[in-house]
Amino acid sequence: MVKRRYDYGMADMNKNLLQNGDFGTGKFAPWEVHAFQGKASVVQHNLGYQAKVLPGVDNGVVLLNRFDAPPGAFTVQIDASAPKAKYHQDPPNINTHPILFFVLSGYGADGRLIQYDVGSWWLKPKQKSFIYSGVMQAGVVEVELQVSFPSDPLKVKGSLYIDNVSYMLDAPGQIHKTRWSQ
Repeated sequence: MVKRRYDYGMADMNKNLLQNGDFGTGKFAPWEVHAFQGKASVVQHNLGYQAKVLPGVDNGVVLLNRFDAPPGAFTVQIDASAPKAKYHQDPPNINTHPILFFVLSGYGADGRLIQYDVGSWWLKPKQKSFIYSGVMQAGVVEVELQVSFPSDPLKVKGSLYIDNVSYMLDAPGQIHKTRWSQ
């Protein structure tokens, strides 16, 4: 039997297991930032701190946050916006429209990758809450959330913002029937 790092109870159902998801510290820690050609900072925006990302022309920006989490149903929420994006034409295109990709990786006690879920959301000028629900498989003790923003080759996406990033456990009776994972 795998020993858990933390015993999860009902009180944890309303607790964000991801640290500094609101960037309220004014810094990224414990987020890991890979800005490549782009830029990433924590700034005052919309009455609070938010992560501000400006993708590079040839490379994007990746933010990682790793934390203890048990197997079972979960919900991830990310508030995101692209207030200065210069939209061209629909349908959305990765070169002309801002997009956020996310990867959720579930790891076992031995560090082995057990599961990963992936998804994407097109960003709009007005801040919107994006929600993803899934189920981490048995044996998961740690989760890593990767939020990435692809390059901006035409320089039309502008600064992108995220805030209120959370990973919450769902009540035991609220098991999601479907999920997108591999």
